[in-house]
Amino acid sequence: MGVLFGSAEVFIRGAVSLAKIFRIPPLVIGLAAMVAPLPVADKIMNFDIWVMLGATVLMLPILAGRWRFKRPGAALFLILYGAYIAANGYSAGLFGGG
Repeated sequence: MGVLFGSAEVFIRGAVSLAKIFRIPPLVIGLAAMVAPLPVADKIMNFDIWVMLGATVLMLPILAGRWRFKRPGAALFLILYGAYIAANGYSAGLFGGG
């Protein structure tokens, strides 16, 4: 809301506070996983982990600053995300697959 009224400082403070809040659950999950192993579905280990790895590899040039994220790149990521959602829906049986 602060950006709408010309106060970027309010926006930045809100974003930092929100980022701090979202760091707590991974910490709790990590501590719980150190005590006892957490079950992970086979689908995640066989499909989703490779999608995450591929997305990370595609993002590396952007993060390294060698590639600017413009409309074609955004369109590519949007298409890939749509394909990922469709593949998950198909494997869940939403489109007759599974």
